[in-house]
Amino acid sequence: MTSPARLMAFALALGAQAAMAQPAAGASAAPASGIRTGADCQAHYPAAALKAKAEGTTKLQLAIDAAGRIDSAQVVESAGLTPEHKLLDNAVVRSLTGCTLWQPRRDVDGHPIPYTLSMSYVWRLPNADGSSSSKARPPHLASNDPTCRPIYPPAALRAQAQGTTVLGMTVDATGRVTSTEVRRSAGTSDEHRLLDQAAAESLARCPVTPGTDENGRPIGSQIELAYHWRLD
Repeated sequence: MTSPARLMAFALALGAQAAMAQPAAGASAAPASGIRTGADCQAHYPAAALKAKAEGTTKLQLAIDAAGRIDSAQVVESAGLTPEHKLLDNAVVRSLTGCTLWQPRRDVDGHPIPYTLSMSYVWRLPNADGSSSSKARPPHLASNDPTCRPIYPPAALRAQAQGTTVLGMTVDATGRVTSTEVRRSAGTSDEHRLLDQAAAESLARCPVTPGTDENGRPIGSQIELAYHWRLD
């Protein structure tokens, strides 16, 4: 008896939230999932940087272990040139190191594996009431919409093919999916290719709320989806 295939869809811009800092919408990254939000994973404006009114974007390279934990965070581009900008960089590195993702990335056999990804963390001075001044948001794909849920291809079902199809989607500023590619196949057989095709065709029909820039304007961006095909 088969159970419905389980969907896990995540935006490229990581979900680390802070009252005074926001991750960049459409950041160049390829996460297996969003970062678990929590006080220990939230970067806060250093007092000296806040006093100096330092803003900018810290670009990071994250090393994720097989358990989905951020093992290390390396700054590849600083938020700026001043010592206060370096404080911003250090704050986000400290906040993210050790954070755990909702799900680890898995290979074609379902085993957790380590990987790396890139992240851009945008620092913007807060409003007078302490709220974030940035309106940047990642795109959101309505993965629970029943009209776009993939169906097991009969041939793949007979062959008991399982695995994880990883897709990359490009979304325009209106929320329309303009292109879809298979970034990692569910497996090596023809039946696994059928799973990939079914996921790509179905998920491209899901409703998408486009990402927005720092001023709240809709922008084009990319999404990575991992669709898990499992037979129980």
